[in-house]
Amino acid sequence: MAWCGWCSATSLPGLQIGLSQPIRIDDVVIVENEWGVIEEITGTYVVVRIWDQRRLVVPLQYWIEKPFQNWTRKTSELIGTVFLWVDYRMPLAPLRAALQRACESTEHGGRPLRPAAGDRSG
Repeated sequence: MAWCGWCSATSLPGLQIGLSQPIRIDDVVIVENEWGVIEEITGTYVVVRIWDQRRLVVPLQYWIEKPFQNWTRKTSELIGTVFLWVDYRMPLAPLRAALQRACESTEHGGRPLRPAAGDRSG
């Protein structure tokens, strides 16, 4: 009986993920405060390629029990990404303003542009 309970406990999240498909390969997600792309989905875990090329291995159960953001749930038309490595003393306000100006002067096919700039230390 213990084996049967273990079997159902480990296969249920995989079944739920398979039926509801809250995530798919190449979806862009934010999980555990990390922005990344779903790279692999197995029977027990999901591999997320983080923006800085690290890999975050997340158990399937996590995707059922905890909230996460999926930015490409319906379509992959999302964003263009630009990484700028600058000195940590650089004020972000001028960077955000330049990003806004760049987005306003760019052809975007009628899609809304929502520029974002943030800081990442560590």
